[in-house]
Amino acid sequence: MSAFSEVSSRVRLPGRTLVLEPWMFADDWERKPTEAFCVGLRLMSEQDKTKARGEAERLALDAHPHGGPNALDCFNDALLRQVVALGICDPNDVASPCSLLPMAEDQVREALTTRGARFIYDAIHRYEVEVSPLVQEATDDDLLELCDIIQSGEIESARSAPLARRFLRYALEELRGE
Repeated sequence: MSAFSEVSSRVRLPGRTLVLEPWMFADDWERKPTEAFCVGLRLMSEQDKTKARGEAERLALDAHPHGGPNALDCFNDALLRQVVALGICDPNDVASPCSLLPMAEDQVREALTTRGARFIYDAIHRYEVEVSPLVQEATDDDLLELCDIIQSGEIESARSAPLARRFLRYALEELRGE
């Protein structure tokens, strides 16, 4: 066996795991778990993300062939669920599907509640931000500057104040462990 084939045949653990609670699953889904269930989270390739967008577009067009006010909401919901489907895996092997949702791309639409899908999506997003070299950590000087901006009231006059407040709320929730 070559060194390459030996490395490529090894089981790779997912970078993160996530515990899914029964409340995340639709009551009418026949395989709804009665206990918490662990899944792995995996980083998706650009090909996976393109696939998710394409499938979301197809689902939105099927549901709203003439567009309309609900077409965008349908696309966004379908995209979120496709990202969830492609971002979860077996908690012990990033290349294997999780046993509860072995055909996740087809199953997440009926298996997960909206809140459940959003919970998983947010965990995938946090994982990507956490490991991305493109998102830098705030330095102590950055935090002091942020405190000055908040205390001075400058945040209220900023063009992006609503977005900044949402990110700050997100950061606060992370620091609280919510």
